[in-house]
Amino acid sequence: MKLTLGVYLNLNDTWREQLAQLSLDFPDLEIIIGKDNVLTHIAEITALVATPMEEEDLRRAEKLTALFVPFVGLNHLPHRLLSERGVRVFNVHGNAESVAERALALTLAFLGRVVELHKDLQDHERWHGFWARKGIEDGWSSLYRRPCTIFGTGAIGRELAQLLHAFGCHVTGYRRSHGLTVPPGFDAVASSLPEAIAAGDILFMALPLTPETEGMFGEAELQAAQGKVLVNVGRGELIQEQPLYNALNSGVLRGAALDVWYSYPDAGEEQRSPSSLGIHRLPNVVCSPHIAGFTPQAVDANLHETISSLRTYLEGRPMQNECNLQLLY
Repeated sequence: MKLTLGVYLNLNDTWREQLAQLSLDFPDLEIIIGKDNVLTHIAEITALVATPMEEEDLRRAEKLTALFVPFVGLNHLPHRLLSERGVRVFNVHGNAESVAERALALTLAFLGRVVELHKDLQDHERWHGFWARKGIEDGWSSLYRRPCTIFGTGAIGRELAQLLHAFGCHVTGYRRSHGLTVPPGFDAVASSLPEAIAAGDILFMALPLTPETEGMFGEAELQAAQGKVLVNVGRGELIQEQPLYNALNSGVLRGAALDVWYSYPDAGEEQRSPSSLGIHRLPNVVCSPHIAGFTPQAVDANLHETISSLRTYLEGRPMQNECNLQLLY
């Protein structure tokens, strides 16, 4: 069967080079490049590489059999439509190293009071700690040998566990599936939220957003995390916004380092409050604008993983990273 590949992306030179080579290696493959061109020919397309598209546009792709997402998250997809039509969906995990690194950086920034002390010295020439003749309570806290829990034992969780081991941390992984097998790179595994929360001083959220994980941390879970630090590089909606604000504002949580949020700017905008409750303004919060996976290295890795996945698909070989549209990962 003839394949028509649509590439609904803004392409850089590397993408164009890789697609040109793909065209040479598979002469029967027709490649349609560019968002406008793809939408014009959407009814003819059998395989698609795409960033988020409108559901109404995907409805017109009646011949579509495979969708390649050049990043990890799937919560933006019209999964019911794709599932009903039997469309196979594949994603990539090339950004796992960068996201894990960002999670570690945010943790060190919070524990080390990096942002707070930087601003005091830069903006007010205000000193802290030893040179201000203050006690150790005005110092900072080390990550070394702190027990940690990572909610999510996939690619990001595994990379993060390796980084934490360099600090001598005992790392517990949380996954909903039962079983006693400890995932590679972890020291222990927990399948219940209370057990996982109790196991770590620092709690890392690295789960995808699915119907099962949305809002999984509410009032009870955050109360159980008293005195702990929460680091979220998964999705904002994993944690209920009002209970998170309450736990941080009251001091139940020691603090949080957040790369993911509850409200986002429209395309091209630079200003939008990430939390209607003002979580980002609390003094015990370190903020990052959902940029953990946005490095040149991660973008390049995702590109090459997508091309590799396309080659495997075109050659008819067994696929990696095929997603479950019911579970959304």
